[in-house]
Amino acid sequence: SAALNLFSLTLHTCPLRFGLQCGVCMREPQEPVELPCHHIYCLTCIKASLDAGQTSCPSCRQQLPNDFQPHVSEDTR
Repeated sequence: SAALNLFSLTLHTCPLRFGLQCGVCMREPQEPVELPCHHIYCLTCIKASLDAGQTSCPSCRQQLPNDFQPHVSEDTR
């Protein structure tokens, strides 16, 4: 239907509140975590990547430090 198409279009064209987008889920980051390379992800998204064995940034592939522990960044919250 036309209404559904308009709704779908609005979802994809609305600007993000702070202009930030999680590189995993492509939505505005929930509980944002900033990696050393300055890419930002949702806490749950980056934890899932790390739990799956990923050791680098999903966006730029920069290797994460061995002792990297994700924590919510107050600067981007």
